[in-house]
Amino acid sequence: MDKINFIAEIGGNHNGDFAQALSLTRAAINSGAHIIKYQIYSASELVTANQKPLPLAKTVAKTQLERFRSLEFSEEQWICLSKVCREANVVPAASIFDAKLLQSLSPYFDILKVASGEVTNLPLLELTGSLDKPVILSTGMASRDEIGEAIAVLDCADLTLLHCVSKYPHSLIEADLAHIQRLAQMYPYQKIGYSCHCENVYAVYAAALAGAKTIEKHFTTDRNIAFGDHKHSILPVELAEFIGWNARFAGNSEPRDRTLSVEELSMRREMRRGVYANRIIEKGEIVSVDDVRFLRPETGLSISQFLSTQHIAEAHYSKGDPIGS
Repeated sequence: MDKINFIAEIGGNHNGDFAQALSLTRAAINSGAHIIKYQIYSASELVTANQKPLPLAKTVAKTQLERFRSLEFSEEQWICLSKVCREANVVPAASIFDAKLLQSLSPYFDILKVASGEVTNLPLLELTGSLDKPVILSTGMASRDEIGEAIAVLDCADLTLLHCVSKYPHSLIEADLAHIQRLAQMYPYQKIGYSCHCENVYAVYAAALAGAKTIEKHFTTDRNIAFGDHKHSILPVELAEFIGWNARFAGNSEPRDRTLSVEELSMRREMRRGVYANRIIEKGEIVSVDDVRFLRPETGLSISQFLSTQHIAEAHYSKGDPIGS
């Protein structure tokens, strides 16, 4: 397992409250997030006027336009959030959904993220790829051909593909984490990660073990909020636990000779069988399998050492004595 770059996705979990956006950012920083990501859009450039709200927002908005408009900040506020990240040595990242905002705000974000819904927005992909920044592309809902076309249009030297299931939320079974390895096989020259919308945090750990290099998950301080992405978000304590777990175990899957601990060496002696005299054996006698018993613990000769060559008793052994001790 590699060291994971963890993206704490603030998304719309600030609910249009800039103070809450700052609070979430600081909580993600304190929890150990490596990257903090925001969603930046002009609602009128994103959806039609009468588009029905997504299921997670239908209790707070009559249309998607109303919901997205409620989540807008000024450019100065987005720049402020980026500055908070940078001052904490955390990477600021953003999904920027229209060309005008992309051109004006991209200098303030070190990584650009293309959301799953924008995979076929070729003009936006072309502009994103031209900005000479690392790009992350979510692949939810996309066919192999669409992913391939997006990669070609982005033409990006530093590209990460994220496996993603665009259902909010979904179960661990629906996560289809085997697709992380499928993407790695289909696109061997790209870094592969996972964008998690699972209803719990187990998929985050499973994705790390499945080979994801980058993991993204929505971030909240209150999963009980009924609307938005809170219910499938990671909490600060959960994020800190994952970061700690990954730091402890990163690199443990690298091929290398295993070093046994002192405790294991002691347990090996207790649980393996040694060679014990089954009768009185005089010094100089040839000792055969019929003259011994194989019993725990392993003291003196191991079974394999005894069987690998003819053994001549080097001492007098009473019945029950370990041979070779």
